[in-house]
Amino acid sequence: MKNIFPTTYMMLDARHCPKRRGLFFELLIFYFAYWIIKMIESVVAAIPQTFYLLRDPDFLSLLADPDQLETMTVEQFAEFFLSLTQKMPSSLLLCTLFATVVTVLGAIFVCVKLEKRNLSSMGLRRRGAVGEYLLGLGFGAVLLGGAVLIARGTGAMDFSLNEEANYGTVALFFLAFMVQALSEELLCRGYLMMSLSRTASPMASVILSAVVFAMLHSGNAAVSPLALLNIVLVGIFFGAYALKRGSIWGAAAMHAMWNFLQGNVFGIPVSGTPIRDSVLQISSLLDTKHHVSGGAFGLEGGLAVTIVLLIAIGLVFPWKAKASEVVSVQMEEESV
Repeated sequence: MKNIFPTTYMMLDARHCPKRRGLFFELLIFYFAYWIIKMIESVVAAIPQTFYLLRDPDFLSLLADPDQLETMTVEQFAEFFLSLTQKMPSSLLLCTLFATVVTVLGAIFVCVKLEKRNLSSMGLRRRGAVGEYLLGLGFGAVLLGGAVLIARGTGAMDFSLNEEANYGTVALFFLAFMVQALSEELLCRGYLMMSLSRTASPMASVILSAVVFAMLHSGNAAVSPLALLNIVLVGIFFGAYALKRGSIWGAAAMHAMWNFLQGNVFGIPVSGTPIRDSVLQISSLLDTKHHVSGGAFGLEGGLAVTIVLLIAIGLVFPWKAKASEVVSVQMEEESV
């Protein structure tokens, strides 16, 4: 077990960071950095949403009735706002996804300017980046396809062709999910996991960052304990894969392909977010088998994903690390 994660250049570069802290302070600093970055991202995403809401008759009628607004509970307002977001056009969801470029830039700024780390320590290694990304896209398709096959094979869901699909919008969603997936991988793996690895073991860093990754999704619509467990598992898989390959590109590609295929090809909600522009649409979703399909949360909320991820984790841990990224024992000793 000692060499399950041999030292890669990504790990070595992270250790060379001049600022080392205990686990508690690393998590605390990440917490503050995360919320500051996300507040800026929310402001950027809110600009097109505000223009839309100011033209929405339901929203305007609520603003015009102060008594109704005053008597609404927090839960009622949240439900009302959720109903507004669910009928928003796909262009607004695309704007929200593309706005995560703020998180990409924010994570890089914190690591490079404040933590004094280089891009390699975040897994943004240039050598072999294209090949790693293409390989990750393929693995992401296999993982999501496996979960769909299980759900379909057990009768938990069925699909039909979506004749109203806008394929131009579908293509834009692929680009948007590439940005969104990279933002989450940079935050939770490139930034947090690699920061933790300076103090904790690689295994502990993978698990801790995966738990934080799940906590960041705990407020999503239709979330469940099984969904959070699956998000922990996918975080462990992505983290282990990144350490084995010595870069973040493959994990980001798998993440993007998973979300795109789930939402824009099969028409399944992505972590609680329904997507209308999809090649297929769910024609049958049995309530009695939500424990398999994930129901309104999407596949991540069901046992089909649990099975796929347990198999994937079982395969990636004994998998040999990428030879060209592994640091020689002599170089590792010299860096200590």
